[in-house]
Amino acid sequence: FRSTLALPVVVSSAATSITDSAATVNGTIDARNTTTDAKFVYKPASSGTYADTVVATPIQVTGIGATAISAIITGLDPNTTYDFRALGENENGESLGVKQSFTTGEAAPVVTTNAASSIAQSSVTLNASVNAQNSSTNTFFAYGTTSGVYTDTVAANENPVNDGLNDVSVTGSVSGLSAGTKYYFLPYATNGGGTGLGSEDSVTTLATVPSIVSVSPTENSFQNVLNANIVV
Repeated sequence: FRSTLALPVVVSSAATSITDSAATVNGTIDARNTTTDAKFVYKPASSGTYADTVVATPIQVTGIGATAISAIITGLDPNTTYDFRALGENENGESLGVKQSFTTGEAAPVVTTNAASSIAQSSVTLNASVNAQNSSTNTFFAYGTTSGVYTDTVAANENPVNDGLNDVSVTGSVSGLSAGTKYYFLPYATNGGGTGLGSEDSVTTLATVPSIVSVSPTENSFQNVLNANIVV
């Protein structure tokens, strides 16, 4: 005899195979001799509603006794805590397992190189944008006079950066440069998930501007004509 009011018995188990963007959620369902659909609901821990659902494997459970179920959740944000619950549903209704939680791993920052600014004879401001990927991130600018060879490094003025998954503008103030010289620079950023590289760009400092100094005419000069010495 099977009660028409039999609901499945559902247990949520710890998540496994956790990366910076995916995780495998696990549980068991005792269908109690019914045909029970198996799935998981999940959400960021900061959210109050289980707005997302993923179908489990196997998709249906029958018979009596606990049957293991699992599902791979992808497209998750890095360094973020998620809550999930196993769910079993049959003709009599649905049952939910207790809440389980996991935290995704950190991901390397994403760095975009921007054009240099405030270019002078001996100084320049280097620019980039950084997506910290939800982790505290430090940014640096490597630079030198040969492409691909960076002999100096300056830290970004805004270190450390952590604005979630938003792009943040960062700057590096460089001084002591040679006038009229081309410099190559490469921004990079590091956090617990690794190092992200921008692309190489270049900037040329302003050349020294010659100055003209007027001197008094000599005895051999034509009347009303001044000699001009150019000083570089």
